[in-house]
Amino acid sequence: MERFLFKKCEVWCILLLLLVLLPAVGYWGFAFAKYEVFPYSIYTEIKEFVEGDPMGRTTVWDRFRREYDPVATWIVNHDANLSADYKPVSLNEVAPTREKPRVFMSGPQPAYRVLIGVFDMKDSLWGAVLLDREGNVCHEWKLSGSDLRDPEGPEGILYGATITPDGSIIYSKQDLGKGVVKRDRNGTIVWINEGLYHHVVSPDEDFKHVWTFGRGPTVPFPELVKIDSETGRTVKTIAMEDVYKANPHIHIFDHRTKDEITNMPHPNDIEVLSSELASAFPMFKAGDLAINYHMNGLVFVIDPETLKVKFWYTGAGDGAHDVDFQENGLLTIFNNNYRAGWHEGFQEKFSEIVAISPVEHKHWVVVSGKQANLVTRTNGRHQFRDGNCVMFDSALQGRFTELDSETGRVTFDFVNVYNENEGKALLVSESFQFPEGYFTFVDKIGSDEPKASPQ
Repeated sequence: MERFLFKKCEVWCILLLLLVLLPAVGYWGFAFAKYEVFPYSIYTEIKEFVEGDPMGRTTVWDRFRREYDPVATWIVNHDANLSADYKPVSLNEVAPTREKPRVFMSGPQPAYRVLIGVFDMKDSLWGAVLLDREGNVCHEWKLSGSDLRDPEGPEGILYGATITPDGSIIYSKQDLGKGVVKRDRNGTIVWINEGLYHHVVSPDEDFKHVWTFGRGPTVPFPELVKIDSETGRTVKTIAMEDVYKANPHIHIFDHRTKDEITNMPHPNDIEVLSSELASAFPMFKAGDLAINYHMNGLVFVIDPETLKVKFWYTGAGDGAHDVDFQENGLLTIFNNNYRAGWHEGFQEKFSEIVAISPVEHKHWVVVSGKQANLVTRTNGRHQFRDGNCVMFDSALQGRFTELDSETGRVTFDFVNVYNENEGKALLVSESFQFPEGYFTFVDKIGSDEPKASPQ
């Protein structure tokens, strides 16, 4: 009998405890969600880590590795035989874990190049280097995100940049909303426009403003954001949903059949038509914007004032990037050939440059990466420069390569070598060529002024 009463007492105690705890748990859950009480900060930190960088391509395992080895997720494969005979390039400050990058040059070279990527410099994972025409490094910028907002977070990708004549670099540090950043030639932060911007920092012709994308790459309707280059202040925002509504008879923007579909457009480039090139495009005017959407192979041109769509074209590239206006009246894109490996034997696995004629409404390949074994499934960029030079930024090979567009011959090849014996390189972002006299600070290079370093 006593044993029975003891068991009954146990049951009543448990029920009483539940009657006390359940409301308490309920109130705590309400306060946790509404007032962010303990351990809300721990929960959000774990959630952000598991979800990862909204711009990134990393797995949870990649992010665990990056916590302990920040450079790990930026190592890419490359053909070690390619760069074995290339000239080593000396950087002022590099981590002891990496080898020197290597460069090959043939024929006349431009006065300056700026190369941006993961250089694993001392105190800065990301950086930029200024090369002279002999391939020597004459200036370095440290572009780490460690001195930006959320400094304890993992270092994410730097993608989208522009370099001004005074040596300032404006770039998108798109990981976790660190925003668009401007640093001067010494690496000191001039301003930060915090927010979720991505993929591009495209200047107008006088560098007064830059354009970038807002709201993240996976939303159905991104934003075009115009930022003042001097102050970092946002001066204009164009919602692509407004462009969609302003062109009701042009059905290129929203092909969803349900709201849950994401990452439909994945925009990645905005190009401003300059007054210098406007005469080559009589159907457009200076200041019009060419825009590229990665996922649906869409290139289009809009008037940023009226929101009118003046031209559109689909199918010129698969996962294409980097639409450019050319002086011959053509648009060109970098075709990553994103899905080439998904259909075995259907397409060759090389990236290429494709031209689009707004007048004839057709496209064709103008430069193939096959001869130089150039292929990057994502993030490729290009530029046509003086003569027959075309620049190929092959991000996932760690290569900045330049070709003669007529012959396919390689005239410049910079491999961001990490470990030559293991065939490992570091990811690159983009490159630029500049003529003699472009920079107003080069006469100060080598002076007693401070070297580039984070603020």
